[in-house]
Amino acid sequence: MAEIVKALKALKLYGMAQGWAELASAGTVNLQLCEGLIRTLLQAETTDRGVRSIRYQMNVAKFRFPDLARP
Repeated sequence: MAEIVKALKALKLYGMAQGWAELASAGTVNLQLCEGLIRTLLQAETTDRGVRSIRYQMNVAKFRFPDLARP
């Protein structure tokens, strides 16, 4: 559970990290059921931010690269 809070804070999602910590400490919700989904979403967001960062840096450097989103 602490890993999820740490990952949320690393992505600067402080409100979500606080909310998750509050839910975990309250113990009224079974977070075990949601944990896999949250981890998948965090991984997807981390990957997307990395891709966007590289794309931005390559654009600033004026490197030409193919747009992989277009068929």
